[in-house]
Amino acid sequence: MNHAMCPAINRSLLGQASFGRISVLLFVLTLAACAESPPPPEPTTAARDPNANALEGTVYDTQGKALRKANEVEQQVLDQAAAQRKAIDEAGG
Repeated sequence: MNHAMCPAINRSLLGQASFGRISVLLFVLTLAACAESPPPPEPTTAARDPNANALEGTVYDTQGKALRKANEVEQQVLDQAAAQRKAIDEAGG
């Protein structure tokens, strides 16, 4: 019997082949989803040291240095403001 002449037989054979492939694909995807994920990467030097220049060695190195200096100045201003508030509170009573 020539199956090429009977579309109903061709459709059922193709349906069975597709179902088998889909079943195998779903099984593989399920195994992959359950696999243990790799450990997270180690933190970089910049992440460990907040004063480190994360841009060192790049074209933005100068901007990184300026940003670090600005952060240091900001911290100085905050420290001075806290000291001034403390002095005012102590003088006021």
